[in-house]
Amino acid sequence: MRRSALMILTLAAVGSWWLSSRGLSGIQDYYFFHQDLPLLLVGGAAMFAAARTPVAAGVAATELKPRAVIALTIAAVALAYIGTWVVMNRYAMSRDEDMADFAARYMQQGLLGMQIPTKFHGFGKAGLPSSAGRFIAHGYWVSDYLPMNSVFRAAAGLVGDRWLAGPILLLIGIAATWKAARLLWPSDQAAALVAVVLAATSTQLIVNAMTPYATTAHFALNAVWIVCFLHGGRNGHAAAILCGLVAAGLHQLHFHLLFLSGFIIWMVLTHRKGLAILYAGAAIGYCVFWDIVWTQFILFPLFGGGPAPGSNLSKTLSDVIVEHLSRLNNLEPITSVARFLAWQNILTLPLVLIGVRAAIQKSRRNIPVSFAFVISLGIGLMLMPWQGFGYGYRYLHHLMPCIILLAAGGVVHLKASGVFLKRKLLTTSIIFAVCISAPFAMWRSHELLMPYANAYQILQNSPADVVIVDPLAGAYVQDIVRVRNSNRGPFLLDMSELSIDQIDYICDNNRVMIFDRADAKLVGIQGDEGFDTPAMISIRRKRVHMLERGCARPVPVTNI
Repeated sequence: MRRSALMILTLAAVGSWWLSSRGLSGIQDYYFFHQDLPLLLVGGAAMFAAARTPVAAGVAATELKPRAVIALTIAAVALAYIGTWVVMNRYAMSRDEDMADFAARYMQQGLLGMQIPTKFHGFGKAGLPSSAGRFIAHGYWVSDYLPMNSVFRAAAGLVGDRWLAGPILLLIGIAATWKAARLLWPSDQAAALVAVVLAATSTQLIVNAMTPYATTAHFALNAVWIVCFLHGGRNGHAAAILCGLVAAGLHQLHFHLLFLSGFIIWMVLTHRKGLAILYAGAAIGYCVFWDIVWTQFILFPLFGGGPAPGSNLSKTLSDVIVEHLSRLNNLEPITSVARFLAWQNILTLPLVLIGVRAAIQKSRRNIPVSFAFVISLGIGLMLMPWQGFGYGYRYLHHLMPCIILLAAGGVVHLKASGVFLKRKLLTTSIIFAVCISAPFAMWRSHELLMPYANAYQILQNSPADVVIVDPLAGAYVQDIVRVRNSNRGPFLLDMSELSIDQIDYICDNNRVMIFDRADAKLVGIQGDEGFDTPAMISIRRKRVHMLERGCARPVPVTNI
């Protein structure tokens, strides 16, 4: 515990120095100094205090009551659902979240895309600025992300509420992690119960389940994949491969493939070459299906009239590889690790370190499957780009089953070494998560989100046919431009995607309002215009043009 506390506090100090020395500002600065740093400092202090607790008497997990652990899980799932209202205000803040929910809306109607209203056919790109551009020329908005996360949300919507998807997937993920621990250590119920506690008190798991992000689905499906893989046999591996196909198609291919890579390497190391070839072939099959069959031979014929020009396997895969390798220019390991650890139970890090050490020690004699968790986690830690928006570090979310099971393995290793984790220590970690970590992180997340949620509500209630959003109004205001949920309210357009002629056409044929910097400041959205880039100069000219022709009535900000 002391070593983990020192690591946490050192990470806090290095992260503070790193950001300050680079002079960064905006969301990255806000996340670290307003969310992560306080949690790291208080969590590190709590670890130091917990380190004074004797651990040589009493076994915590055998004293845990399964009913209490089940109650904790139900409470975590219920909190995730309540948080969709109380914390997230049922507003998808980032473009990634909005696209997942947007696709779920048209899938709920049995469609694979949404038709752009005839009146605004020439303004499709301005109406949904990013991540839905491939079929705009054909009159459709279709999400550029893979569909399965939206399929889950659409299924929840058919049951009654799309926002149920996250909490249900969280429950599935926790249950599958428990089952995986029971399969790994059938004679030690303690490991499985501790795994459930760490998952149910992970602020990152709970808060992400409040959002439309694909993260919770990654956690759930990868946990289910591990259960299927551990069962083995023809049925187990067939189920794992099918589960992997769905997981790879959640929103981007590479997350499940990175998770799978550790297991394929483990199979090679343990001379399971036939199995390794099977899963490597499955991984190639996932790429072919989602990147070739789905996009080129399902979506393009449906919305574009035929396969995309030049659609061939080598070109498409090379494009994907180059696209993702370019993300390595944005590696942010210090702040990313800090953000991830700040949003976990304070016992997760020390137990994971013990679990990793145990897996490595055993691998010198007989390589256990837990070594695959170590490999996948190691690959994930080497590839930590800046994620932009997110609750915790969501780019490690797909590895949460590996991380939690490594921590459970740490409990098993402690017990085998004659050192026992006291129930008091585990209870303290639960109280810290429930009373400090989760409330603080949710409060700060709510504070950041509400100005944008309020701004969107204001725009939807404004007395206009069209509201043009000035992207220079504040940080991330472009993400407010989205396709409305109902037929009421004005059509929102991004000024940067409009030409002067299009602005004139809109002003001549509609009641037009503008959302600009003055409005953004009134609702609490901050930001500055930055440098005079050609794009920004162009936007200012459009703004001046609208003023000159009297087509720039401000949105009534009080109309919430």
